[in-house]
Amino acid sequence: MVACLVGYPLPDRPEPIDPAQMPPMFVPLQELENLAPGTWYVNVLATYPGHRGRGHGTRLLGLAEELAAAAGSEGLSIIVSDANAGARRLYGRCGYRLAAERAMVKDGWANAGVDWLLLLKPRPALGEATSSHASSQAYRLKRLSFMDSGTGLSAGLWMTCNVRTQSG
Repeated sequence: MVACLVGYPLPDRPEPIDPAQMPPMFVPLQELENLAPGTWYVNVLATYPGHRGRGHGTRLLGLAEELAAAAGSEGLSIIVSDANAGARRLYGRCGYRLAAERAMVKDGWANAGVDWLLLLKPRPALGEATSSHASSQAYRLKRLSFMDSGTGLSAGLWMTCNVRTQSG
């Protein structure tokens, strides 16, 4: 596996937060999620360091747009640390914009960030390509194949949104 995407549609009406039932470090994250009802939430977008800068994240965000459209979501949402400059650049290039922020509660967790940032992207109209969607045409809901030019590894993506390295 060189990269992965995990996401899901957020409910149109979020459940109220009960801070007594939730660890304090998760409360600001849940508050931000609750500000994006009806969106398709990108929970995890990750690429192994040696494979970054090769378009995997952009292509997976394009797939997220397809999944959002298939789910009938209003748009897309993602939460990122203010210290994750590389991810923030990627999301900005793909059309995500800052909607809200909350202070991190670290409870001993080591992280360079100070705030969590909620980024939103409206879902494009049917047939309208966006930069991340246009560059992700090799990604399909059933299966994707592409070759990493740096390593020669081919990768596949299944509807589970797992990208797995395959031989040959």
